[in-house]
Order: sequence, then structure tokens, then C-alpha cells
Amino acid sequence: MPAAGHRSDSQVAFCSKCSTFFRPLLQEADCGHSKQHNLANDDTGFDAEMEPDLSEMEDQIEQLGRAIERLQEQRALACRERNRHIPMARLPVEIMMEIFMWGFVSSYKEEKATEPTTFPLRLGKVCYDWRHIAWRMPGLWSFFHLRISRRRSTFQADLLSEWLDRSQPRLLSLNLSVEDEDSWTKSPDVPTGIIDTLIAHSVRWRRLSLVLPECWYGRIAEVRGRIQNLKSLAIRPPGCVFINKTVDAFVDAPSLKSLHVSHTYLSDLRFPWLQLTSVALGTASTDEALELIRRCPNLATCHFQDLNELEANFPADIVMHSRLEFLEVSLHASAILEDLLIYLVLSHLSRLTLTLPEGHPPPIPVIEAFLERSPCPLKELTIIGPYISEQDIITFLTYNNSVTDLTAKPTTPPDRDIQGEIQEPST
Repeated sequence: MPAAGHRSDSQVAFCSKCSTFFRPLLQEADCGHSKQHNLANDDTGFDAEMEPDLSEMEDQIEQLGRAIERLQEQRALACRERNRHIPMARLPVEIMMEIFMWGFVSSYKEEKATEPTTFPLRLGKVCYDWRHIAWRMPGLWSFFHLRISRRRSTFQADLLSEWLDRSQPRLLSLNLSVEDEDSWTKSPDVPTGIIDTLIAHSVRWRRLSLVLPECWYGRIAEVRGRIQNLKSLAIRPPGCVFINKTVDAFVDAPSLKSLHVSHTYLSDLRFPWLQLTSVALGTASTDEALELIRRCPNLATCHFQDLNELEANFPADIVMHSRLEFLEVSLHASAILEDLLIYLVLSHLSRLTLTLPEGHPPPIPVIEAFLERSPCPLKELTIIGPYISEQDIITFLTYNNSVTDLTAKPTTPPDRDIQGEIQEPST
């Protein structure tokens, strides 16, 4: 043991003003700052030309590291003790759970479609107590959006498994989108860990939105007869590339009411059409659209996105429907609105939204012919795309007084002749 008043060689001395540490033999006392930093006299035993001892420096650095670790541990303990006394920490667990759920609902609404769900994980990072509460709340884990990456799919499958286990026994609302869609279409060797994990919980599916690679079709067929709680389904292939495969996994879904399908041929689809009340069909032909309405007698809302021209895959005959209330149609540049409306008789239609491509013929005459042939309580009409003159709108409303809300949103400038009339100064 060193004598009193002496410093052991293993001790570290610091300047009390600038925190510089010295060799053990340099006195720590108020060193006069710059003066004492440059001491090199016999009283201290320090020789400026002496070769530095690197091993000694390493020892001192290690001692500093251990001291910092101890301070960090002490700080963490002090923070935990402090947090126990803040007002929120004294709230009952039931109230904390209610706050977490409201926060989750708010974040779920604000998140964009491309953003993965992270709110429950953020709660778990705050502190041990919050993590303990969040991990025991199945409601927080019953909604999930996962952005799949082929490179990280194995890790993501494990994450998905843990997430779904925490959601027991709640019904699930799941959205699985894909970051690198092209990589899921170019090679048949696609990982199946994600879909295998998902299928294990199919009996709890309530809402499912899924990008479905071609090699997963065989796997998804395993859910047939095990999706009695599924109410809403959205599926499409990655890369928006048509896949010529039969989809029959969901034909036995007694609760299914809402369906959104894209880039799939209608002839390949097997669904309980009679019970569906809402359907969105993407990139279909006009005759497929007519056939879809024909198959779904209980349809209340229907959306056709990027509707293509007639292709003669199904007969183009008159379709009479007595329950469809809202029809939304977005046309591809090759399609013509008249080819669809001329075959429809919709006696309960109250809302009609049309998005037409540039150069499409004026839609008002076609709509008037449709309403004359198919009397219906149409109240809201929205036309996006072509320019419609004010006089045409007035004339249309005069002869169709059931329409109380007509919205015209031109995406192209008016015709040159019309534009000239508008800009011509009055005399």
C-alpha cells in the first residue's frame, strides 16, 4: 500500500480545469493550467525526452472505460428511480393501455401506405415498464404493415412470427407490401418464410392485403376452408405483371364482403361472388367489368381502375343490377366510356365517378343516354379529365334534376375554339 500523500503508479491524475490526465508522477494539484502541463523538472521526476510507455497508457484508457461504464450504469439506475416518481408512471396500467391504444390508432391513420407499422416497437424502446405493458396488449399487434424485402425476408419472417404471436387471440388486419418488386418476379427461387408464417394464422385473418408472387400460389391454396373470419381481401402480383394462374384459395370464405384484385384475369378468379358487396378490379377489360357486375348481384360499390377496351373474353350483353349504388371508373387510353355504359342498367345508382384519358370523346352525351335508358336516383356525378363547358353543365342539370352535386375537374386545357370564345372580349 502506498504511503500517505503519495500516488500509486496505477492511479490517473486529472487537471481540475481542463480534464487533461497526466502521467502518474505528475501532481494533480491546481496545475496553473498551461504551466503545469509543461512541467519537466526533477521534482516531479518527469523527463520530456523520455519514451512514452504505451502499455501504461493503454491501462489508463481501460480504467477510464470501466469508470465510464460504471457511471452509465449509475445514471441508468438514477433515471429509473426518477421515472418511478413522474406522474405518468403512477397511472394505473388500465389507463396506460387505453392511452397506448389511442396513440396506436392515431399513428395508424397517419402512416402512409408505404410505411411499415412501428408504433408498438417504439413504445417498447421507452422503458422496461412500457415494454412490459405493450407486450401484453394483443390489440396493439393485431394491425400490421410489413414492407417485404427479398434480401431480408428470412429475418422479417421471424419478426412477423413474433408479432403475430403477441396478437393472440385477436383477429388480424395485415398489409404485406413489397419494396423490391422486380426481384420477386425475375426468379422462381423466392423465399417462402413470410407466406408460411402468415398461413399459420389464417383462421384469424380479418383484413388481408397481399402482394402475391407466382411461387406463393401453391402455398396460399393451403388456407382454403380456414379463413372463416376473412371480411376484406386485396391481392395482386408483384411488379404489376399478369400471372396466368387460377386463384381458388378464397372460394370458401363465408364472411368475405370486400375484394380488390388487380392484374389477374377474371377467368382465373374463384371467389364467393354472390355475397360480395364491394369490389375493385384493376387493369381489366370492359367485357370483364360487365361480367363482374353480372356475377355479383349484391354489389353496392364497384371500382374499375385502368379499365381497358373490349376484348371479347365474355359476352357484351345488357347487365341489369338493382343494388349497385356507387360506380367509379378510370379508363385506360384505349377504352371508351360508351362501351361500358351502353350495356348497363343500374336502377339504384346514386354516385358516379368517371376519370377519362386525354382525347376521350365528350362524356355528357353518353351519360345522358345512360340515364335515359337506366332511370336511377343519381345524385352525385364527378367527371375528371376532359373540359366541360359551363353551358353543357347547365343543360345537363336542367334535364337531370335528380343530380344535386356535379363536379367537373379538367386535367387538360379546353379546346382551342372554346378557349378562344372564353377569351374573346365582349363588344
